Amino acid sequence: MTAFHPPTTVYGVDFSGARRAGDSTYLAEATADGDALRVESVAAAPSRLGTDAARESVLPALRSFVAEAGPRAAFGLDFSFGLPAFLLDAAHVADWDAFVRWFPDGFADPSAFADWAGSVAADRDGDRTYYRRETDRRVGATSPYHFFVKAQTFYGVRDVLKPLVTDGSVRVLPMHAPDPATPWVLEAYPAATLERLGGHRERYKTADAAGRRRRAANLDALESAGATAPGTVTVAPDVRTAAVDDADGDALDAVVAAVAAWHHTRDAGRLSPDGTAWRREGHIFAGPTRPE
Repeated sequence: MTAFHPPTTVYGVDFSGARRAGDSTYLAEATADGDALRVESVAAAPSRLGTDAARESVLPALRSFVAEAGPRAAFGLDFSFGLPAFLLDAAHVADWDAFVRWFPDGFADPSAFADWAGSVAADRDGDRTYYRRETDRRVGATSPYHFFVKAQTFYGVRDVLKPLVTDGSVRVLPMHAPDPATPWVLEAYPAATLERLGGHRERYKTADAAGRRRRAANLDALESAGATAPGTVTVAPDVRTAAVDDADGDALDAVVAAVAAWHHTRDAGRLSPDGTAWRREGHIFAGPTRPE
């Protein structure tokens, strides 16, 4: 059995599939040392990656950044990595790797993808309900093809995950076994992580004073969760300022995604979800306090 080597650098990515993806995609970087994590920086993708804000510029640069992160690096990415099992059945997809390689064959854009999923759902039971994966239901996440997030799923899988998996640049956990020589990628969901750590799951993405207070409280929750999430998280002062000042909550979500990824990559036991649905549908690593 290969020895487990936890990452020493952990990144969180709040992802956007918008036309100007760089306006809402943020990257946080943190240094891990045993049971301690220090979040060192957070920045919008164009600043960190040296691109303009266009999706066609940001996503290839993000993909290259992940691939070139080097050994003992981990990423928490905030978009859906998979689809509900009945859609995989309709696509004749046997496992998660096959899904990534299949997607998005035949889909010109996010709307075509969501229309296909809705049509399959309607054929299934006469209702175009937005069905969720098992992992979505457990943490209260939205359906991967819901109109709120269909672009994130489409561009995240097509332009980031698919190329990385196809050329073997990363290990996507828990579907792949971790390899310390290759960057690790995990699906994150900041809202659920914040709830599990005692923060505000909702209403922290506003420009008013209440929104600022909630963002500050969420950062406090990340740093003071030792009773339920053993380990020490420290957020650098300039990161705190940026996360509180960003009314859209993108900077904060990137920080939370990094913290969630770190909580689950400190030892091998944190990377083994219950059940088997994740082998096809993927798995959200939401947080350390409630069973997943």
